[in-house]
Amino acid sequence: MKEKSLAVIACDGKDTMSVRVPDGFLGLHRSFKIHSKQFVYETLIGWGLNPEKTYSFKGEYLEEQKMVVFYLKND
Repeated sequence: MKEKSLAVIACDGKDTMSVRVPDGFLGLHRSFKIHSKQFVYETLIGWGLNPEKTYSFKGEYLEEQKMVVFYLKND
């Protein structure tokens, strides 16, 4: 299977694909959930995952790029 990933980076809150996360999320290693049904649905469908299932993905913080990358696997 080809590697698939989702990167979370800081952006302007007015950005169409922006998602609000807790303050200090990147620095404090805190967890968060995305509650936007449209964002979650479109992301899962886009990667060929079943939107009726529940998924949990671990992320890796890349300091140099100031982003969190989630590697998606269809297990």
